[in-house]
Amino acid sequence: GQVVVDLGSNPTTGYAWNAQALIADGTLLRQLSHAFTGAGKVPIPGAGGTEQWVLKAEKAGTTEVRWAYARSWAAGEPAWSLTLKVTAQ
Repeated sequence: GQVVVDLGSNPTTGYAWNAQALIADGTLLRQLSHAFTGAGKVPIPGAGGTEQWVLKAEKAGTTEVRWAYARSWAAGEPAWSLTLKVTAQ
C-alpha cells in the first residue's frame, strides 16, 4: 500500500515543509516522491499551494513520520509540525 500526504504550503513566504519525510523506520516505509503544486492553473506570485508526499510500505509494522514547516534560515521551533503514526499490514 501507499500513503499520500497533502499539506498546504506557501514557499513565497520563505516557509516550506521538509522535502524528505523523517521516517523513524526506513525499512518499513520509504518515500517515493515529493512535489509542490501551486493553487490554480496559472501561477500567481505570492499564492500558496500544496506539497505532496507519496510513501510506500515495504513490510508490515508501525512507524512514525514527521514533517516540519519552517524557514530554512530561522533558528528555533518550526511554525507547524506534523507527526503521523503509520501502520502497514
